[in-house]
Amino acid sequence: MLATICIILAGIQYRFVNPDFKNFPWSPLSALEIASIIYAFFVGFIAYFAFSKPSTAVITFFTIFIILSILFTLAISIFALIAGSTGFLDIYFGCNAKINGLMEVWQGLDNYLLNADRAFCSQECPCFIGNTVPFEFNTTVAPSFQKWVRTNQNGGGAINFQGCPGNVRQNVYNEAVGSNPLFDPNKQFNDQRFFDYMSRFENQFKCTGFCFNRYKNPSTNEDQTLWKYMFSDINNGVPHHSGCLNSILQWLPTYMLAYGSVGMVLAGVQIALLIIGLLLLKSRKEHREEKYHQDIEVREVREVRPVEVRDVKLSERRAL
Repeated sequence: MLATICIILAGIQYRFVNPDFKNFPWSPLSALEIASIIYAFFVGFIAYFAFSKPSTAVITFFTIFIILSILFTLAISIFALIAGSTGFLDIYFGCNAKINGLMEVWQGLDNYLLNADRAFCSQECPCFIGNTVPFEFNTTVAPSFQKWVRTNQNGGGAINFQGCPGNVRQNVYNEAVGSNPLFDPNKQFNDQRFFDYMSRFENQFKCTGFCFNRYKNPSTNEDQTLWKYMFSDINNGVPHHSGCLNSILQWLPTYMLAYGSVGMVLAGVQIALLIIGLLLLKSRKEHREEKYHQDIEVREVREVRPVEVRDVKLSERRAL
């Protein structure tokens, strides 16, 4: 029953919290939904043994487990509700994060993306744009578009940064590391995984860049803005949002409020299970006490009855 309730709640949450994000391969949404379903079946498994084969040890373990689970669920749910209803995420995890190191890491990623933007659609990596209309007729984007190096041959140019030659991608990485020591200090940067995540971020949130989209070009000393999809497909047109992290942080509160609400309902179900467990313990205790008293009465009867029979026989003999 608990597993069914959790699956229904997870399905409601999955359906109404930004359905466009369903296809993202790894996200808090999918990860927490899977964890919730596994947890629900785990609790149901323990509850089955606690109720079908009631023993004091099993029921006690189940009760302790449920109490700890309630506390954990309430803590997570309350945090999600508070974080989703305040500016907590943007303040502590946004582009101007208060947590030490985060803002510097975001700036390092931005530095990498700036170099990728300058390399993509350059002489070293011409880009193939099948439809130029979204760019050349956009008065804001057109000046930047005119500077991009393009090719009209499909297959002769790249539609995204990962389609650039390997030496171009390596140079971008080297420039990012050289200009910002906080970018990949431990040399653990996985470019293919990063390309995949950024591509899916761009597709789902229609965004470009990571945090800040305006830069001072060190070569020309001019303001530079990222106007193109770099990791999904440049032919998608002009991105609607600047900064993918900002788009993600705008989406997360809605999800966290929904998750916190579902968590509170789940905590309520767990409290109901706790009450059932305690009542079962009480019932078992009363049953044991009742059985104990019955055993005493039976023992007393067995001890008294032989004496009564002996007295009857004696009285009969005297009568004779």
